[in-house]
Amino acid sequence: MKKACDHSYQHPHTDDQTAHGGCDCGSSCCGDSTVAKLADTPGLVPGKRSNALPGFTLGKINYTSALSKQSFELAQVPQITSLANQLQKSQFRLRGLDCADCAAKLEKRVQALPGVAEVRVNFGAAKMTVSHSVDLAVILDTVKAAGYQAELDSQPKATVFRVSGMDCADCAAKLEKKLLALPGVAEAKINFGAGKLTVKHSASVESILKAIEAAGYQGQLANEVRKQPQRNFFGDSKLLLTAISGILVAGGFVLSYLNLPEYLVTTIYLAAILSGGFYTAKSGWYSLKSLSLDMNFLMMVAVIGAAAIGEWAEGATVVFLFALGN
Repeated sequence: MKKACDHSYQHPHTDDQTAHGGCDCGSSCCGDSTVAKLADTPGLVPGKRSNALPGFTLGKINYTSALSKQSFELAQVPQITSLANQLQKSQFRLRGLDCADCAAKLEKRVQALPGVAEVRVNFGAAKMTVSHSVDLAVILDTVKAAGYQAELDSQPKATVFRVSGMDCADCAAKLEKKLLALPGVAEAKINFGAGKLTVKHSASVESILKAIEAAGYQGQLANEVRKQPQRNFFGDSKLLLTAISGILVAGGFVLSYLNLPEYLVTTIYLAAILSGGFYTAKSGWYSLKSLSLDMNFLMMVAVIGAAAIGEWAEGATVVFLFALGN
């Protein structure tokens, strides 16, 4: 025979975290009645039990009046605060999730672990966030046992790079896209005018620098950039080659009216194309290698086409103007 609930006990007031006691009737009537009373009390938000934090954790609000009507004893639970302080929040990247139902089942399985307070699985982003006091290895083993792969996703950090060699805004957009495809890169933003790249990442800085180099540009940590002395005209190879290209284009144009041999004029235009198009061709080649075609590659195609039909003057002029614009 079940013991009847004794609701005649009066209990002390408290404003701190508490647990309820005094219910020894062996049934759920006490708990259900208590929860119902608390739910009707202004200023209280219903909570839930936790595997990591047994008992009730309630805010510092005077709720004695609600419990006193049910005659339950309020007992201080000072260890709850220390247990809460032991919780840590970890984020994991998941692989192998095929459906939202799979994510829900995995969430339920991890939630059942002792020492796990809360689990949230984002199926779309393939990420899982866990509040826990249990060891990380236990969570990883549980995910593996469920048939999936998980790895700890460290908090992304922001790093600023200096990038040189970009000729146009389209080049910057292509580089952003390439970096975003890297594992461990959450965000990449390029200020083309300032030549600055800001990356939020958990991947290594070295892998980002290698990706920038593979795209045909030069990258360096912004805080490691040393102030360079002012370079003169002859120290700037890009500017120097552009100037040489312009002089050769003008020379070829003049010589074409002096009845000189055609091959001589063609040679001058070819030299103008090679000098003015060196950096354009270099960037175009890198864009072709990375399968991310840009304006540099299109310019290469246009110049080759002009040369193929014998329009050397037009090809040289286009190369010079493009190099001058960059």
